[in-house]
Amino acid sequence: VNRITAPGVDLSKTKVGNRSVSAALKKIAKENAKKISINIPKLKGFIREFKNTTKCDYCFVVIDLLTQMEEFMDMSGGSVPASMEIGMNKLNALAKEENVHILGIVQFNRQSDNGKPETIEAIEKLRPTVQSVKNSSGIAERARVLLAIFRKKYYTDRYMQDNPEAQKLEDIMDVTILKDSSGATGVRLNYLYNAKLFRIAPIDDNDLLGLTKEPEGQTTQIKDYNA
Repeated sequence: VNRITAPGVDLSKTKVGNRSVSAALKKIAKENAKKISINIPKLKGFIREFKNTTKCDYCFVVIDLLTQMEEFMDMSGGSVPASMEIGMNKLNALAKEENVHILGIVQFNRQSDNGKPETIEAIEKLRPTVQSVKNSSGIAERARVLLAIFRKKYYTDRYMQDNPEAQKLEDIMDVTILKDSSGATGVRLNYLYNAKLFRIAPIDDNDLLGLTKEPEGQTTQIKDYNA
């Protein structure tokens, strides 16, 4: 489990005995970090311990890497996709039972990253789809929402270090909604990625247009969200 948090709650100012909640949670995280593997019952206990500590009924759970949970590696289902679907079903049941949202991080198939793009335009062919998700038939089928993160700058830095135009490319990270059980798909959200601070800042369509197609002699000014 990478992170469990209670949105809107200042955990540093909330007390548990003579300690802040944030200090108490660090102790919980340290103890759980020693557990190499995690399964649904352990996750359920972790969530309940968090709720009891923070006095919150809701929390947001992030799991990195989702497929390393024991239920996702259990081959009793007969195949990898079947095991993935069983694991997703159990997570969905847990989320409903405990009143939480769960975000699971999964990998792309290795073949999704194959090939060496020679132009900036060719990078678009590497943009992820539902089929790019490793074991997508099991995970994507049961996920309520599926998001894909994509950065052109990752590929230009990796394959086009001698291309001046590629090196001028702004580091824009876009998040595409590949699946949404209760909403539209194909929606793309854009963020300016700050690699040094490991932060992202949302940018609107006008900012994006200026970053990707600047008229000669003009420079688009983007609000400094990291200040």
